[in-house]
Amino acid sequence: MDDLEIMTTDELKALAESINASHQTAVDSYRLCLEHGQKAIQAAISAGENLIKAKETLEHGKWLPWLAEHCKDISERTCQRYMDLAKASQVTDLSKTETLRQAYLKCGIIKTGKERPAEEMCPIRKAVKRLMDALEEECAMGEPDPEICETLQPVIDWYNTACECGLEEELIPEEDDKAA
Repeated sequence: MDDLEIMTTDELKALAESINASHQTAVDSYRLCLEHGQKAIQAAISAGENLIKAKETLEHGKWLPWLAEHCKDISERTCQRYMDLAKASQVTDLSKTETLRQAYLKCGIIKTGKERPAEEMCPIRKAVKRLMDALEEECAMGEPDPEICETLQPVIDWYNTACECGLEEELIPEEDDKAA
């Protein structure tokens, strides 16, 4: 009993206020996340609809050069995903979908569970995969070295966040996207 800190009523009240405030922040942040996720989905659908219009307007063989000139910051793969999402959204209810990645998955635009062979990955993807594998190996051997975890975890978190938000292609372009 000596090691237990006895809290006063005022301290407990302050703790409860802090807990409730943190909970409200979590709830509010989640609502914003949902709102922003829906905005991202709607923006991707809008971009896809406009990309479809542009592609239909251009003569055969002019699409990719036009895309490279006028949409320089968007990879060819992302443009295709936007167009696919615009088409799929006509028949798929995305109103309860929280992220762009979830929308892609729900519409069958991207697949999950199938990892690319390392030789098909761009150098950045290979490096992130090696980091993730190293951390996984370290964890499998028991208690991971805190220095390794501290070094690798931010990169892995960044990569996983990019994937969850559907931004993986923008942050880590594929080799073939660079040529587009």
